[in-house]
Amino acid sequence: MATVTFTTPNRVITLVEGATIAPCHHLADKGLTDWYAGAQAKSPINERPQAPGAFNTGTDWASSLAISIKGLYNGTNNIEAILAAEQLSALAGGAKAVVSVQDSVRATTRRVSVRRVSIPDFGLRAAFEFTVDMIAVDPLRYGAEVSVSTGIPVSGGGLLWPLGTTALEYWDWGSEGASGRVSVTNVGTADVWPSLTASGGLAGGFVVTNVTTGQTIRFVRPIPDGSSVTINQRTGFASIDGQSDVGGFITERGFFAIPAGETHQIQFADLGAVSGTPQFTVTLSPGYL
Repeated sequence: MATVTFTTPNRVITLVEGATIAPCHHLADKGLTDWYAGAQAKSPINERPQAPGAFNTGTDWASSLAISIKGLYNGTNNIEAILAAEQLSALAGGAKAVVSVQDSVRATTRRVSVRRVSIPDFGLRAAFEFTVDMIAVDPLRYGAEVSVSTGIPVSGGGLLWPLGTTALEYWDWGSEGASGRVSVTNVGTADVWPSLTASGGLAGGFVVTNVTTGQTIRFVRPIPDGSSVTINQRTGFASIDGQSDVGGFITERGFFAIPAGETHQIQFADLGAVSGTPQFTVTLSPGYL
């Protein structure tokens, strides 16, 4: 049984497959049109005029994806039906929404632009059918978000000499160090671009290296204690405290994706003096075609 949820800044509408108790939004049978479809490739195929086959398309990319969801509203009276129709119609005209589908395997989401809401005339009845047509600019479905964090790299203390310096431990290896490294896995079926967040205080910024691939991102700007910088690798946009654009301080742009089914090691390093307890976080939502 599937459940579909539309979420906008000022409303949440949920469709439940098999819902019978009015008032309710019921997901129609086979009502998820192209939710599980893959997007069409962008590059045109140019046939070779005087040879078999076509020219190589080179690097290709997926286009946006059109999706339709069909449902039925069941109310207890005509007033409820009219009010429900108004709420659905308010989604139309390019409203931005997050659509989540919970199926028998997992919950996946897409960010969409609602292009049209179709509601045939239902007269004085307490029920009506509807269709919501949407465009997903990013065609991937995303699973539950996963975050892993680490502090800055710190060397260990090493073996204390002479042996027996610490009364309770003859072999005292000193304080434990920290690698400043995290392991990130994409369990999905499509490549995804993790976001990177570093919190202050970092007087000179930070460096992030994908140890698995060798790609490096360098951010050179002080991050005060209590502030944080987030880099969206998919768009290349960087902000401090979710507000000001600080992308101009990225001096090395080795942005990296995590391919489907792979695990990558990500190393964080500080630049300059350190204050407080800086944290580095990698956030990823597995992608599904």
